[in-house]
Amino acid sequence: MTGKAETLKGRGRLIGPGFDSDISYELWIVTEAAGAPHMQDRGAAIEGLKTITGRVTLAGSTHAPFGQKLTLILEDGRKLSVLAQGDGRVTGTGGGFFR
Repeated sequence: MTGKAETLKGRGRLIGPGFDSDISYELWIVTEAAGAPHMQDRGAAIEGLKTITGRVTLAGSTHAPFGQKLTLILEDGRKLSVLAQGDGRVTGTGGGFFR
């Protein structure tokens, strides 16, 4: 198994039932990949499990509701369903980004 990792940083919004806050974010996206070599491409791989974790800093002294599912809206307009885990930590849920 191999994989790739990327980091996204920026400013966005975190919204949910009764909650809406401007935030800055840093997300770490790790995508596992399994080798799938064939005659034309010995280095071919199939993407597998994607894990998204990160940290958000809310404007003001408000804290994200612990254990609540929220939507993180990134600078580029993409959205990510996240679970607030306290201390600004979030974990992506679902299949990844959506519009």
